[in-house]
Amino acid sequence: MPESKEQNLDHLAATRAVDMSLVVAGDVTPEKAETILNKALGVVTESGPFACGVFLLTRCGSGRGKSTAEEATATATLRALLRFGDAEWFQALQPRFDCTVRDFDVHSRPAKKLVVDHLLKISAQPLEKLLLVQKAWEQSLTYARHIVRAQREKP
Repeated sequence: MPESKEQNLDHLAATRAVDMSLVVAGDVTPEKAETILNKALGVVTESGPFACGVFLLTRCGSGRGKSTAEEATATATLRALLRFGDAEWFQALQPRFDCTVRDFDVHSRPAKKLVVDHLLKISAQPLEKLLLVQKAWEQSLTYARHIVRAQREKP
């Protein structure tokens, strides 16, 4: 989805939500995706971006064998949240992730360490910036939840 050059937080959150919702296909049903998105939203709301990132990281799985619906959704969600820093104007709030997130294998130990280190950088921001990052993540997860809910088939 194209990035807006303006400093539009709502558009950025919606763009990341679309990235998260693209995981719904094949074995990943809207119901399964919505479950992990609801859990991630609860974690970010209660405990903040660091806890949410670590929670998603624990749900990404080992990368061995076929990915479960939860692992696929967690991986797509984590990647989308890390990409908030791709927007140049948002980098004052959330640093840009140093790896190419789209091709990033979150299943290896070194990769997981990079993610945790990056989450620490995010959490080291001054409180007012951290709270804005948290609100952006909450908004994006809420949008993603509604997008996947809209994809449910009617009985």
